[in-house]
Amino acid sequence: MDGKPQPKMAAFCVREFTQGGKREWTSVYSAVPYLTPELMRRIARYAGVHIYRDTNYILFADRHFVAVHTGAKPATDTLRLPGKTPVYDVFARKVVAPMAESIRLDVPAYSTALYYLGDPVAFEKAVGK
Repeated sequence: MDGKPQPKMAAFCVREFTQGGKREWTSVYSAVPYLTPELMRRIARYAGVHIYRDTNYILFADRHFVAVHTGAKPATDTLRLPGKTPVYDVFARKVVAPMAESIRLDVPAYSTALYYLGDPVAFEKAVGK
């Protein structure tokens, strides 16, 4: 090969590996260095990764916290949680939902919201409130 694209070369491909008719694992290959957030989200969803939001805005999450940061537009979509849990707004110091699988966001433009996922009483006790 001379480094030029060839008819059978792929820039992006997905290959499923099966054993006994059952999908064991999937390989995703991309020669393209920058994939769009939408495509990355689709790949993650296909892999079974939990998707909190269907937007390209900043979101940080771990086992107990979800932080949503907005830009010029407010966040008014739905935040899907990884399971049914109490949701506590850390900055407002209030329970958003006593038990929920999702919540409706109402985060103003150029703001950050921080949610604790778990027992709000235990959280307040841990932080000394």
